[in-house]
Order: sequence, then structure tokens, then C-alpha cells
Amino acid sequence: MLNVFRKLILAFFLLFNFQLFCQNNSFNVSAFALKDLSEFNNIGKNWSIVGDISAGFYDTQLSSKPGTGILLNTITPKDKKFQSTQNAFTKFEHGDVYLEMDFMMVKGSNSGIYLQSRYEVQLFDSWDVIEPHSNDCGSIYGRWDEKRPEGQKSYEGHPPMSNACFAPGLWQHLEVEFQAPRFDASGKKIEPAKFVKIVLNGVTIHENIILTGPTRSAVNEDEKALAPIMIQGDHGTVAFKNIKYAALSTFKVSVKDITYEYYEGKFENFDKILPSKQTRKGSAPEIDYRIGDTPNSMCLYFMGRLTVPEAGDYELQIIRNGLANFSIDGKEIMREGFKSMHETSLLKVNLKEGEHDFKLGYLKNETWLPPALGFLIEKKNYKPVELSAKASLIDPEVVPLIEVPIKAEPELIRSFLNYKGKKLTHVISVGDPEGIHYSYNLNQAGLLQVWKGKFLNTSEMWYERGEPQIASSLGSLMIMSGKCPIEINQKSGISLHDSLNDRTELIYKGYKLGEDRYPLFEYAYNGIRFTDSFKPYDNKRGLKREVALLVSPSEEILFKLAEGSKIEMVGDQLYAINNQQYYVKILEVNEKPIIYKTNNGYALLIPALSGKKSISTLKYILYW
Repeated sequence: MLNVFRKLILAFFLLFNFQLFCQNNSFNVSAFALKDLSEFNNIGKNWSIVGDISAGFYDTQLSSKPGTGILLNTITPKDKKFQSTQNAFTKFEHGDVYLEMDFMMVKGSNSGIYLQSRYEVQLFDSWDVIEPHSNDCGSIYGRWDEKRPEGQKSYEGHPPMSNACFAPGLWQHLEVEFQAPRFDASGKKIEPAKFVKIVLNGVTIHENIILTGPTRSAVNEDEKALAPIMIQGDHGTVAFKNIKYAALSTFKVSVKDITYEYYEGKFENFDKILPSKQTRKGSAPEIDYRIGDTPNSMCLYFMGRLTVPEAGDYELQIIRNGLANFSIDGKEIMREGFKSMHETSLLKVNLKEGEHDFKLGYLKNETWLPPALGFLIEKKNYKPVELSAKASLIDPEVVPLIEVPIKAEPELIRSFLNYKGKKLTHVISVGDPEGIHYSYNLNQAGLLQVWKGKFLNTSEMWYERGEPQIASSLGSLMIMSGKCPIEINQKSGISLHDSLNDRTELIYKGYKLGEDRYPLFEYAYNGIRFTDSFKPYDNKRGLKREVALLVSPSEEILFKLAEGSKIEMVGDQLYAINNQQYYVKILEVNEKPIIYKTNNGYALLIPALSGKKSISTLKYILYW
């Protein structure tokens, strides 16, 4: 039992320390309006605002419709490329910044996001790339020096840790946290620029990359504290939407004149602490539970002055194993008892500029928990500041990554899976040597997710006792509907199910492995027998799904290929699903597909053959 407690505690502190450095959820972001081009300075004619775009993965141009919300850069073969006037510069200038956006490339296209117009995150059609280089999508482009020898003129480029990009014509999501260079009062650079973190399609591809200077094709070789964002528009067609940013700052906040009172004994709560139990008191260099003589059966009070640089709303974080209370300016704003194996209290306070008296109490009487006390302050779009000693919190234990390797044949792993906020229990994940993987809900015959690259992280299954039993992908996920691919058409009209009863309607009959070790799943659905299977297709670019009816049905059957907010045909039997999120390519079509309006969007359906053949099979490819 102690190992379980220890694991949960350490997991909490790992999460806490992660959140200190990844504060995206607490940023107050501002959005580019994209109603017109007024967010940009002197923007070229190659840029426009449109309302909708679409494409297939083979297209070299984007089809657009009038409207607002999407920034489109169009470069045609007739246009003269590599003209600096084709780049777009924001009116917004930034130092430290968090930036996120959705972008879409066409086949063979090339663009880039230049932080401060000087440091490029490369955007490129790298769909087929196995091992990315410093010119592939998500890379930090190299610097350039004509004086260097041939073959070495480009230097200090940083390829992404993995290729997380999607197919051309699909929307992709980029998040960047950037730290601007620092300068002293004379203007001398004293600290280089840094990409703190870059996330592409949900996968972290860079962390803490130092930039010794501007990358190639920067607007200028000088470096500044503030400068606009530059979007490269002189290389190829590209589109952007949902551009959001938060200007980040570091605020100077401090505690001083810290004193403490130390009480020794086993106290039930703060009301039970008697002055006679005070062992000693004095001044303290910082807030640190280790100032006490024993890690258990004791109480500490820390008093001091907290100085904030400006008036506003702040959030105080008090982390501890045990009890705590907190007062500021003589007003008690927290008195919490021990509720679980750890506590994090988030206290929202409005403070005036200047000094504030505070009193922080920490009480511990449990011997089975290690002592811990942390005190932090945070403000929106500011980096959190630790006001307690780092050693006053437990040093996090590094949990090893337990990766499932894929060797010469497919790998099948049963696990739980977090899917759309729910924990699913009957899930199998299938990894393929070609790097095309998927997770499948056995209870619903539902495809849950697909991804490329590395296979599964099973640390939460196999590390120590592995209580959650959850597996997670190691690649850039594409989330699917997770629903059964078969629908029985009602005589009164089409009626689509969100889920099926796995005891009375849909019965899982198990799976068989073929000679190639790929699984074939078998089901009975209200008397209808069908199989479901998946294999990589088209030279590692897609995943082929094959659904086969084993008997000729007496009722009309519909195959359900996909659901989404928008479904559009963008080529010969090629459909863009969920507003250009992924593609479905239908093979061997015998019946005309139906784009059916549902209560929540649209579904792509195909009627199955009934009575003409003993087996009716649907084959289609998922591209992403």
C-alpha cells in the first residue's frame, strides 16, 4: 500500500512541475480578427481573407469561398517567387510570446512563421518524410553564412524530434512558446532567444532550443526586444486560421522579512495548537518546511511581506502534504483540512501594488506521507514565481517511458484508453512495422484513433503496479468517431446510432490472426454477421479498412464510413471529413455514397448490396 501512495504522490508532483513550465491553459489569448487584412502592415496582393477552403492531398492550389476567418496566401506557377514583399508582417510586436494557429499546406508547399521576423519555425509539406531534417515541417530552420565552406553554409538547424505533420490539404495545429533575447541598459545582448516549446498536432517536437542568432531569410540580422511576426508568403500556397497569441512577461514579485514559529507535537488541527507547544521561533531565509526538527508531528507558521509590482488579480498556489491555512493583510482566505494524499489550493486574490503581510501555516501529523510545502504566485500571461524553497517540495521521480516496440510483425495490445473524456475498458491497439497504428473499441466495433510514427506508451500499465492500465499513443493522433460501421436502415428512414448495446444488439465474437498477423474482428449485429479489418496501404500513407457482411441480409444495410461537422467530396471518391480534418478514399464503389445530414453534422454512408451477392464488402482508405 505504501508503494501505491508513493506513486500517486510522485505522479502529482510530476504533474505539478510539468504545469509550471507549460501554462498554455492559463494564457489570456487574443485572436487575430481576420475579417480583413488590417492586422498586417503593407501586405501584398498574394494575401486575402476567405471564408472556406478545401483541397485533396494531391492538389497544388486551394479552392476558396468568399467570407472571413481564413488568411490565404496564393502563389501560382506564374508568380515570381522569393520576393520579400510577398511576406506578411503583423502590426502586433512581441517579446516573450505564446502563439498558436491552424495552418494548411498544399502538395509541395513551403512557408514559415518567423518569431520577431527573425527566428523561423518551418512549415512544409513533409507528409511522406520518415526521418525529418531541419527543412521539414516543424523544424527550426538553420542559420546561414556565405563565408562558411560549401556544404556548411547552413548551420544550427534543429529538425523536429519526430514527424508530426499531416497530409497536404488538412488543417494542422501549431503551438509555440518563445522567449525573446534579453538586452542590458546599453543594448548589449545578454541572453539569447529561445524556443521554450513547440507542439505540432499535439506532439512536442522541440523544447528549450537556444538561438544564437536569426535564422536564414530573417528580415534582418540584428536582434531586438520587440518585433512583429513575419509569415513567409514567397514560397508557396498556405492558409491560416484561429491565430491566437498571448504576450508573456516575467513580473518581479518577492517575499521578505520572513519569520517562523515552530510547534512540535501531534495536532489534530490548527485550533489545537497551544502557545506552550512552541519549541522555537526566529527569522528564516525562505519558506521551507525543513526548518523544523522533525518531518512529522509538527506545525510551522511562516510570516512575512509579499511585494507585487502592480495591482490586479493574482493566483496563489499552496501545495502540501498535510494541513495548511493562509492569511493575507490580516484576513484568513484559506483553512483546509487533509482531504487526500496531497492538496493543491488555488487562491484567487486581488492585490494592490506594493507590500502585503501574509501568514502561512503548515501542519503535519501523518507518518506515511513525506513532508512537502510549496508556495507560488501567478498572474495571467506571466510566468509563475516560486516563493518557497525548491527543496521544500519532493524531488520528482522520473517515470521511465515504457514503449512498445514494433519489430517484424504487427503488435496487439489490450488496455484501457482515454477517449473524448471517457475511460474505455475494452480497447485493442494494433501497431504495424510500417508505422501506421490504430486503437479499436471491441465493444462497439468502433475505430477510435489512428496515428503514425512510434506506437504505444504503456508506462501507466506496467510501471510499478500500473493502476490506471491506460495506454497512450506516441504519435500525432487523428480522432475518429468510434462508432460501429454498420447501420440497419429503418423503414421510416435513416436512423444512426451513437452507441449499441454490447449485450443485446452488437455481440463481439472475437478476432482471428491471418498469416500476416493482422487481426480480423468478427461481430453479430441483430442477426447480421460481419467482419472488420485494417491494414497499411499506399506505401505507408494510409490505413485500409475492410468491412464485410458474411451473409446476405434480409434488411437494408448501410455502411457508415465517417461522421463530422462537414463532409465534402474533393476528388474522385475522395472525401474531406470534419472540415478538412482527414480524408476518406472509397475503393471498389458499387453504390453511390450518401452525405447524410444528422442532428450533429453529417455522415458518409453507402448502401450495402442486399440479395445480389452472398458477401457485400466495403473497402476504403483513411488518409491523414
